[in-house]
Amino acid sequence: MSIAQALLAAIPIVAILAVVLLLIILFNKMNRIEKKLEKLLEEQSNSSLQ
Repeated sequence: MSIAQALLAAIPIVAILAVVLLLIILFNKMNRIEKKLEKLLEEQSNSSLQ
């Protein structure tokens, strides 16, 4: 029983860590997409000025 209880006690900790990791990954992807969009917008504004 003690092993099962330890596993049950670890589940919420593991779940929280997984959520934090997912949030970090999503944040990194958002930053990359934002930078790509900024580059595209700059290229478009430069081409429209010329």
